[in-house]
Amino acid sequence: MYSYFFYGLALLGLFSIIQILREGKQISNMKFNILLFLIIISIGNSISFLKEIGYDVLKYDTVFGILITFTLINLFILLSRNKIKNIIFIIEFVLLLLYFIAIISTSEYQINQNGQIIHDNKFIKVLNIIINISLIVTSFYSLFKIYINSNNYNNNLYILKIKKWTIILFFFILSTFVFLIFATVSIQLKRIFLFSDRKFIVFILRLFSILFIIFRPRFIDDIGIPQFKWNEIPKINKTGISSQDFDFIFFSTNYYLNPEANLEDFALKLNHRKSDIIEYLKLKNQGSFHELITYNRIKYFTELLKSRKYESLTIEALSELSGFGSRKTMYIAFHKFHGITPTEFINKYK
Repeated sequence: MYSYFFYGLALLGLFSIIQILREGKQISNMKFNILLFLIIISIGNSISFLKEIGYDVLKYDTVFGILITFTLINLFILLSRNKIKNIIFIIEFVLLLLYFIAIISTSEYQINQNGQIIHDNKFIKVLNIIINISLIVTSFYSLFKIYINSNNYNNNLYILKIKKWTIILFFFILSTFVFLIFATVSIQLKRIFLFSDRKFIVFILRLFSILFIIFRPRFIDDIGIPQFKWNEIPKINKTGISSQDFDFIFFSTNYYLNPEANLEDFALKLNHRKSDIIEYLKLKNQGSFHELITYNRIKYFTELLKSRKYESLTIEALSELSGFGSRKTMYIAFHKFHGITPTEFINKYK
């Protein structure tokens, strides 16, 4: 039975990867990590499928389970901080290497009635505890940061959607860990209770993880901008502007929603010359500073329309919330990006 389940998950992950790649050639840090997560979880599900039909891949199934956990941790970090420090990758690589060596070299394990490995190696048990605790701590930290951001930015629409999406994912992961602990204890006591089947719980966790990726708020794909193209050779950044600093001031604080936003003010906040910012945007293919602000204001305004905020607020009010100084400016920009007016957009997506 589980062979069909994991085979279906592998196909679902593959179709999700194809769909994301078809959305466009540009990719951000978040989009890259989402793709990486889907690739790893698809390989993990394929290995689980092979295990269920009789192939001896139990050790590799365990290792890919750890990889899936690491990619989830990275997604949480990106949601809360917009970047992942190199030290995180180094720690994950060291833990994974130690875990892989320990799994391959040890023969101290048993197979329980659910087809799961029970390790007698204390080092492996300690690594498992460290990795699982890391996921829980990262989840808590990310929720805390997102909650603080939602208060600091006056319940910004983007932050609220990310907050809701992350909370649901967090509680699902937390409840799954509770069930896994319960299943482990019940197996140790040789008693079978509801939710004692670890394979079923792992299947549910992986299924909902993929579904949360599929039904994610689309604008989170922009986390980790500037974007780059697969077929483009990166240009050398001689401006001295850090991508992390630029992203934090412009995107994380939603600078573009400030009606008074302008190049001179932004240069002061970034502590760089205006000419440096202009050159930086050229290197990153972002257009002019004015175009970058307008594009992100329209994106935000469009999200407000999709959330049906127009039912309680006027178009003028939504325009002001999006940082536009006048209704006319907003209409011109909206028509440029969408080819229709806001009223036509509302009627189209009702």
